[in-house]
Amino acid sequence: MSSETKSSGAVRIALALLAVCAVWLLIAPLYRMGLWLEQPSEGWNATHALNAFSGSLYPSRDSFFINNYPPLWFYLTGALSRLGGDPIFVGRAVAFISFCAIAIAVYAIVRGLQASALAACAAALCFVLIMVGPLVIYVGLSEPQMSAHALVAFGAAVLVRAKSAKHAVAAAILTALGLLTKQVVIGLPLASLFWLLIYRRKLLVPWLTTGAAAGAAAFLVLFLLYGSNFIANMLFPRVLSFSTLGKNLALISKAVVPLSAYGIVAWRQRRQRDEAMAFAGFAILAGFAALLLFGSALGVSINIVFDLVIAASIGLGVAWDRISIVAGAAKENVWRLIVVAAIFVRLVIGVSYANAAFVLDSRERSRVEAQSLALAALRDRLKDVKGPVACEALSVCIWAVGRNDADLWKLHFETTLGPFMDTAGLLKRITESRYGAIVLFGYSEPVQDRRLPGLAAALAAGYGPPQVFGGSVSLFVPKPKP
Repeated sequence: MSSETKSSGAVRIALALLAVCAVWLLIAPLYRMGLWLEQPSEGWNATHALNAFSGSLYPSRDSFFINNYPPLWFYLTGALSRLGGDPIFVGRAVAFISFCAIAIAVYAIVRGLQASALAACAAALCFVLIMVGPLVIYVGLSEPQMSAHALVAFGAAVLVRAKSAKHAVAAAILTALGLLTKQVVIGLPLASLFWLLIYRRKLLVPWLTTGAAAGAAAFLVLFLLYGSNFIANMLFPRVLSFSTLGKNLALISKAVVPLSAYGIVAWRQRRQRDEAMAFAGFAILAGFAALLLFGSALGVSINIVFDLVIAASIGLGVAWDRISIVAGAAKENVWRLIVVAAIFVRLVIGVSYANAAFVLDSRERSRVEAQSLALAALRDRLKDVKGPVACEALSVCIWAVGRNDADLWKLHFETTLGPFMDTAGLLKRITESRYGAIVLFGYSEPVQDRRLPGLAAALAAGYGPPQVFGGSVSLFVPKPKP
């Protein structure tokens, strides 16, 4: 057996070991998907899913909720919940399927760019490992981001293989559906635009006109359905913060290995015309653009880096077959092994103990199960509540009473909701005990204002001391009337 054959076999074995790591690290998020856990955004999304067919998907100005997302996720999860599913657990399943679909789409894009099957596998594995390592919180999270990325990624996969206008039209429709699921997934659409402009101009017009027509038609329908409320919600002002931007820019480190692999190869062949490397480069630049454009808004979290993670994984795949430009044909597999090793090292650095040891450490499983039981107990306690509820822990209120009447989460974590919400009116309702229950994160006695000045005084006036569940969630019920 030649040394080249041996090194090629070693690369396949190394990738197989990475696949085993991916499967191992998927066990924890899959297990958590079935528990009663309060996780970011899930209750907020579920609230709107339950309103999807009631005419109040985009609330009026006198509501204590806003919805600045497009509607498709809420229509989907709302429809599934009407068939008998819980909107949060249904959403987790859809999100996990979407995560798997992105990995498949990354494979398809790299193959469509004429890379080898092994290179496409390396790209898909790179995406999965970054997600199940440092970004695992979003795997199986009931939130539309994964579904939006899956749709635009499949749109890109169709586009890079497109031979005719009808394929470009299909790609544009998938892209439009993705943007109607979450509007911030701009990386691959921007990459597709510039790639078509330079390399596939005959397909640019059908792709662009179809996407524009689909977007305009969707806007018109939504305006007819929801009127000015749709515009007001979608254009709701965000609070911008340089510290938030800095924190989100630091997320670039999650994709440092594939970005470095692509960058080294791209630099060495910078004078060559290469459609595949160009597409990946455009996607990476667009991923950086998304970070800069949206990353300073308060409340924007780690999902803002997903465009870049997907693009960097595609870049790794197209660079994989071109690595001989850097290493020479005799050493290319050695360099591929170095890349695989670097991915593994970055994974080890970024993965949490809770995720890596979940299968082996019964204490970790017991910890999350105890959290689930505590929230289930709070859910059961809330079922006896009469009247509206105001929640910061939104999911538990959805599970208990199937609704939330005030979004205290945004009031806490996004500093201000500006002119859209009547915070004075909200505090007046709390003072007058108009809510049958109020649920807040954590435990503090006396209660602090958090970022809603006057909250502590309003709670003290209208509600009794907090009942604490699991040390992490507090329930306030009205004081007995004299």
